[in-house]
Amino acid sequence: MSFRNLVCIIGISVFLSAAGVAQAVTAEKGNVCGKGGVCSVAPKAGSSDDYYDKGVALGSQGKFKESIPMFKKAAEIDPNNAEAYNAWGISLVNTGKVDEALDKYKKAASIDPKMVKTYYNWGNALNSVKRYDEAIAKYKKATELDPKFSYAFNGWGLALASQGHFDEAIAKLKKVVALDPSNAADTNKIIERLQDMKAMHGKNPVTRKKK
Repeated sequence: MSFRNLVCIIGISVFLSAAGVAQAVTAEKGNVCGKGGVCSVAPKAGSSDDYYDKGVALGSQGKFKESIPMFKKAAEIDPNNAEAYNAWGISLVNTGKVDEALDKYKKAASIDPKMVKTYYNWGNALNSVKRYDEAIAKYKKATELDPKFSYAFNGWGLALASQGHFDEAIAKLKKVVALDPSNAADTNKIIERLQDMKAMHGKNPVTRKKK
């Protein structure tokens, strides 16, 4: 799946499974056509948005390492570019630098506390390193900001499932089906799998030993 197609909040193409969570990035800022065919002007060369767009273009080619300097430059030019920090975090996750990515998401959230996709991506990063309780808190925040953001409910459900909380996980995934019928088939397959896992474990939630 291309980096360019991983866009929040509308039109996102996300692939979520019990094995992993894909990251999401905001839509590009330049040359975006809205209703009635009215298009925004491409960002000025050398501007923060210009470097941001270059980073997204590199990411769309799977060149995450190369995209990082672009997002870094975008943030240097405009320290309040929350989109740049969010995208920077995604590229860091995709190069295995999750701890650094968490710092970028934190920075993005401090600049724009209402940017839903930041909390979603933040949750995905935490989920990827099995910090499930923290991931759930970020997904919850995303759904508080946007109660119809199905992808956050999906991530939340998968984090709960990883903890063995199958009933709660299934409830969140059923919420996903209600909010996003277009992906109901795939989500229902995950629900069926969790129901099987619940039956196999024989209880809910799974009791885990404290470290």
